[in-house]
Amino acid sequence: MRTGSSSTEQVASAVVEKLSSLGYEDFATDQVRFAGQQGTRLEFVYRGGDRPDRRSREYFALRGPVAFCLGVGSYDWDTDEPVLDAIATRFELT
Repeated sequence: MRTGSSSTEQVASAVVEKLSSLGYEDFATDQVRFAGQQGTRLEFVYRGGDRPDRRSREYFALRGPVAFCLGVGSYDWDTDEPVLDAIATRFELT
């Protein structure tokens, strides 16, 4: 997506505003290495009433004026987290 943001932190902040209006919560951000450069990881949870909690992560990288996002999530985080982290670790922009 094209963005006027100059940092991945700004991109993540804008995403938090949107997601919080949709019922997501427990947001946390970290600076991480993603897509071969410094990026931001956003973690959050959706509590869906009668369903188990869905935990998600979105990883953000910038290349010029374009933001790239990899989103992953799971209802069974303990089982799926290692696989989802491996996907994010191997993600490349070419």
